[in-house]
Amino acid sequence: MELDISSDIKLQSLSVEHAKMLFCCVQDSRTSLEAVLPWVNDIQVESDARRYIETRINNSVGGLWSAIEFKQQFCGVFGIKYVDPKAQNAEVGYWLGAHARGHGIIGQVLTQVIAKLRAVTDIKSIEFQCLASNTASQRIITKAGGQLIGSVTDQTKTSGDEALYVYRLWL
Repeated sequence: MELDISSDIKLQSLSVEHAKMLFCCVQDSRTSLEAVLPWVNDIQVESDARRYIETRINNSVGGLWSAIEFKQQFCGVFGIKYVDPKAQNAEVGYWLGAHARGHGIIGQVLTQVIAKLRAVTDIKSIEFQCLASNTASQRIITKAGGQLIGSVTDQTKTSGDEALYVYRLWL
């Protein structure tokens, strides 16, 4: 998915050409990212970043994945993980490198993507998931209008038995 969010923020279709930039971004933010994202430990070399990208862009559930650019620099990934037309639901996920946090990037991306989903799909809700300790994502989600609807045990073992919060934003 490609979308100009603002003069400084752009979504570009995620591709294997982003592998080196993604790897560098993960390396620079490894400590903070691995505390809340299970896949970070799997990215130890650039070829792992390529595999991460290939897994997402070649998914079988119709997901749309984008590289986030801030001031013309790669800074993270935003994904519509799936759209279920029958259930009229979608799930989104995202992450940002440390250098791009605190600029309201994800909030602006969500505003634009939600408007686009409303305009071009029949979905009625968007789901978000984050660890209980990921208070930054919780703030972003609730500011966008998402409501906590439940929690499950984190099956990824990122943080032991920490709860994985499930949020829903009704469109």
